[in-house]
Amino acid sequence: MMRLRSRYQRDVGLSSDELIDSLMLRSPSEAWMSRARAKILWLALLGVALLTTLWAGAQLVIDEAGDDGGAAAFAALGAELLTSQGFTERVEMRAKALASGVHSTQLKASIARGRALFYQVRTVEQGLGPGYNGVSCAECHARPNPPGRGPAGRFARVFSAGPRQTYSPSPTAEARVAQSRWLAGHASRLPPAPFREIGRRRPPDLRGLGWIEVVPVEQIQRQTKCDSPKAPPGQVCGWAPPKERGAGSLRFGAKMVTATLEEFITGALYFEHGQTTRAPMMNRDDDDVADPEVSEQDVIDLANYVAFSPPPGGDVFEGKGLKLFRQVGCADCHWGDFEIDGTEVPQFWSDLLVHNLGEHHAELDYEERTPGTHWRTLPLWGLRDHQGPYLTNGSAKTLADAVMRHGGEALQSRKRYQELDEGEQNELVTFLKTL
Repeated sequence: MMRLRSRYQRDVGLSSDELIDSLMLRSPSEAWMSRARAKILWLALLGVALLTTLWAGAQLVIDEAGDDGGAAAFAALGAELLTSQGFTERVEMRAKALASGVHSTQLKASIARGRALFYQVRTVEQGLGPGYNGVSCAECHARPNPPGRGPAGRFARVFSAGPRQTYSPSPTAEARVAQSRWLAGHASRLPPAPFREIGRRRPPDLRGLGWIEVVPVEQIQRQTKCDSPKAPPGQVCGWAPPKERGAGSLRFGAKMVTATLEEFITGALYFEHGQTTRAPMMNRDDDDVADPEVSEQDVIDLANYVAFSPPPGGDVFEGKGLKLFRQVGCADCHWGDFEIDGTEVPQFWSDLLVHNLGEHHAELDYEERTPGTHWRTLPLWGLRDHQGPYLTNGSAKTLADAVMRHGGEALQSRKRYQELDEGEQNELVTFLKTL
């Protein structure tokens, strides 16, 4: 049996108030204490309780509706400290925390703030709009629970302006997401010419993405079989987009747009909520709220919440389903043997490389970092609670349909799947539903 769950688990501990209550045992001897001595004892025990909580690194337990009574106290600790770290240092911090399972009080406070921001309903006063697709992150990433995937019928329309002339780090240089809602007084509009609609995107599952962010660059590049998108006909190639800005190889987005969660989140804030950040080309808009509308600390907190959310999926048994998965060739792309600091990364069923999936998956006018037929290998973890539709654009109604829509480098795998008898095909699909 393979262990696919991460070591990240929430520790349930006593809150400060509960700890104080447990320490302040009532006894007959308390009757003779003066009010002053009782107050001194209470303050002393309060100090012990707080120090004990900080020393033990007690985990916040937050219900679905919002923070518990202790969340506000933790959120006030070191709110400004994370922004003092460099871009790369924050990714390294997340890597060490995921590998060790040890999270500092400061990190826990950031995760708690990020969770609150994820559920927060954004308002016009906070910079929502003028165009937007949702009023909260949880509105689009809630299946089966936040920060999961989007509802079955929810899509974003993607536009492109054509070939990139320079290597700009900003997603705006290669594509735009059309907003479906507009504030009063702002006419609905699509991205201007020369942008053209090229496809649709389902809101992806964000659970456990910290594990993908922290995979060492050299481990991704070690798997590459090609140095460019041009694969020999009929062969599985796989290539990694180049390093950019010293942040590591690109690994997020259907077209490998960004390298880190913070970049990914700034793009989502701008395109999905119409909120500006300090990121280049996403730092201003035409509403009346001062820019940037979202602080760097808020971006970091959101990234930490997503990064440390429990990954989807579970234990997978070595059986016929997994054997067929390998036999057909699914594992040629949907497999990754990664580790960080000696800790095995949960299997998310992706090599984090870009592959040619054939003309059926082509997006017109998208000759950017990744040609129109090339896509990042979509992680398969979380299929167990996915009811469809499937694929990045939601074009496959069933998992069997999704397999049959593979072409290009995956053409031979599709043919081997077709050669299976009906029982074996069903067994493979059943296996996919356990991931």
